[in-house]
Amino acid sequence: MDGDQMGKTLSGFKNIDDHRTFSEKLGAFANSVKKEIPEDGLLIYAGGDDVLAVVKATEAIDVANKLQNKFKTEVGNNASAGIAIGHSFVPLQDLVHAAHAAESRAKKTYGRNALAISI
Repeated sequence: MDGDQMGKTLSGFKNIDDHRTFSEKLGAFANSVKKEIPEDGLLIYAGGDDVLAVVKATEAIDVANKLQNKFKTEVGNNASAGIAIGHSFVPLQDLVHAAHAAESRAKKTYGRNALAISI
């Protein structure tokens, strides 16, 4: 998952206090992501507006929706997510690349604030 139009948001701040407040919201969001990952899932990375996690395919859409809603509520911006579903023998790096490609499609093809899936 990746926040939408973060550069535009950051460039719109008029003073350091607005920037600091927004940065604190991003930090709080990143620190709270673990709560949305199922116990049998694995949070690999949560920093600022980026999240990478491994969850069961049957839970992936629900987790992505929860994270997108949480980001909108806590940070105030939309976010796009990409999901990659693959066999357990597929190298993790390949799944990460596929998820990133799906996220890119969510932003470019579906106009942001979207979810795309690669299988």
